[in-house]
Amino acid sequence: MNPIEIGEAYNQIKHLWERSSFNRSNGIDQHKRAISFLKNRGNALDVGCGSTGRFIDLMLKEELVPDGIDISNRMIALAREKHPDITFYHDDICDWEPLSCTIS
Repeated sequence: MNPIEIGEAYNQIKHLWERSSFNRSNGIDQHKRAISFLKNRGNALDVGCGSTGRFIDLMLKEELVPDGIDISNRMIALAREKHPDITFYHDDICDWEPLSCTIS
């Protein structure tokens, strides 16, 4: 599948993440562990951010400054509804180039 087809496939199944039965804690412990290795808090990128916002919420709670990127335009639209103050990119992470990048 090419990136456009992948985005369209996720557009077709976005409802699965919107169900009340979706386990929003899925993957949170793993992300918390990864965050625990950070020496400094700063910018973060949620790759494949999807529509739930659960990792954006975690990043905000952990005092990170998140952006999100997803190949699905519908996932991005839902993410923007939940987090209007966050920058989201509708793009393929393999082709995406950040506008600026500061390494410290």
